[in-house]
Amino acid sequence: LRPTRRVPSSVVARTALEGRDGRLFLSTNADLDVLRLHTDSGALREEVVAGWAGVLRRRRERFAQSGIAYLTLVTPAAHVVYADQLPADTTLAPLSPFQRVAAQLDALTAAQCVYPLAELIAGRAEQDTFQPVDSEWTDWGAWLAYLALMRALRPTLPNLSVLDESDLEWSSREVSGSLGSVVSPQRRAIVRTARVRTPRSRLAAHVVDEARAGFTILVQERPELPTAVVFSDATTTPPAKYLSESFRRVMFVTSPNCVYFDLIDRERPDVVIHHVAEHGLVDVPVEPSFTDFRATYGDLVVDDPQAMADQRRSRVLLRSGRTSEALVASDDVLARFAPNARMMVHRARLHIELGDMSSAAEALRHATTLDPGDGAPWFFLGQVLAARGNLDQSARAYARAVDLEPDQAVFWPAAVHTALAAGQIQLGLALAARGWPLHPSDPALAHALSRACLAGGRLPEAEAAARTALALRPGSLEYERHLAGVLGQMSNSEGAS
Repeated sequence: LRPTRRVPSSVVARTALEGRDGRLFLSTNADLDVLRLHTDSGALREEVVAGWAGVLRRRRERFAQSGIAYLTLVTPAAHVVYADQLPADTTLAPLSPFQRVAAQLDALTAAQCVYPLAELIAGRAEQDTFQPVDSEWTDWGAWLAYLALMRALRPTLPNLSVLDESDLEWSSREVSGSLGSVVSPQRRAIVRTARVRTPRSRLAAHVVDEARAGFTILVQERPELPTAVVFSDATTTPPAKYLSESFRRVMFVTSPNCVYFDLIDRERPDVVIHHVAEHGLVDVPVEPSFTDFRATYGDLVVDDPQAMADQRRSRVLLRSGRTSEALVASDDVLARFAPNARMMVHRARLHIELGDMSSAAEALRHATTLDPGDGAPWFFLGQVLAARGNLDQSARAYARAVDLEPDQAVFWPAAVHTALAAGQIQLGLALAARGWPLHPSDPALAHALSRACLAGGRLPEAEAAARTALALRPGSLEYERHLAGVLGQMSNSEGAS
C-alpha cells in the first residue's frame, strides 16, 4: 500500500556533452549513461531488446482484438539525428537502440511503430529538428513526427483531420533548455515555435499530481473525427498542439513508460499512441501495470478544484511522513466531495501508516463497494486482513481480486500463499493452476505453484515448478532453498517407499 515515488523530470540530474558548433547532447540522465547507450552495442541488453519486442507484439494483439488502432512513436535521439555534430572522437554503434528492437519485430508489429529518423534528418535542411541546448525536439521536429503519425494512421482511420503546414504560424524565442542550464556558463539559443492559427480544440480537463505528472483532455465539436489516448513519460513531449486538432477527443497521459489498460478499457478510444524517448527503451514495461491509471490518478479525478487540491496536498504530506496532517487533508476532501474507490484506498494507506488497521480495513471495504470491478481494493484488503491474522478472510479477499482482474500478475502469488497459510490447500492449488497459464513468465507465481504442489503432496510437479521459478529468476536464495527442500522431501519419500 505504499505509494510509488515518481520524480519530476525537472529535478533529475542531467549532464551534457558539447559537440561541434556548440550543440549540446544529453550525456547522462540520472543514473543512465545515455551516450553509452548510443555508442556501445552492448549497453542495451539482449533481454531488454527481446522484452520490448514481446511488449509491442502483445499490445498489437490486444488492441487488434478490441478493434483499436495502435502506434508506438519512438523519438530518435539527437545523437543519431545530429550524428555529424557529435565530437570527433565519438562513434555511434551500428544500430540505434530502437533499430535493435525493430530488427526483432514481426512485420505486423513493425508496421505499428513510427521512428521518424529519416524525416528529422531531412528536416534539418529547413529548420532545426532538435534544440541546440536541449534533448527535446523543436516544434518543427514535433511537426514532422506528427505528419509521420498521420501517414501511419490514415489507412486505418481515413476520417482523420490532418493539419496543413499553412495552418501554422511561426515565431522565435530564446531558451536555455534542460542542457543549456547545466553547463557553465549557461547556454541559450533562439528556437522557432509554432502555434495553430485557428485552433478548434478546447481544454476539457487538466489534472496534475504532486510530481507534476498528469493528464489533459482536449475536445472539439467535430463528431466525425476519431478519439485518441496518447501516453508519454515525463521526459517526452508529444506533438500535442497538432494532435489535438486531429481528433474530436484526445487524452494526453503521463505514464512511466507503459500503457494503462484500465484507462483504455474505460475510454474505448479509436487509437492509442505510446510515445517514448529512445533512451526510455532501457526499461521494459510490465503490462498490465499494477500502478495503473486508477492507482496513479484515480483519487484526483474529482470535479471540485478545491477537493482536488486537498487530495494532492494529502499525497504530498503522506510522502513527507506527515501522516496525521495528510489524514486531515483527506477529511477536507471528503467534506467537499463524495469519495471514490481510490480515495478510500488512499485513506487506507494513511490509517496503515498510523497503525490503525481496523480503520484501514473499513476504508478498503468501502472502496470495494464504490467500484465493484476494481480488484486492487480487494488485494489491499487481503494484505490488511492477513496482517491482522484473519487468514481465511484474507484468502477470500485475494481470491476476489484475481477473479476481478486475472491479468494482474501480482495478485496471484499473494492469493496462493495466503490460501496455503490459511490451510486451504485445495484453494491454493486451484488458484495456482488458474493463474500459471495466464502468467507463465512470472517467477513469483511459479514459486507459489511449487509451494501449492508441495503442500498437496504432488512432489514431481513441485520440483518442476521450483526449477521454472529459478530459471526465471536465477540466483534467488529463497527459490534455491525451496528447491532444496522439495528435493529433500522427494528423497525422503523415495527412501520411505
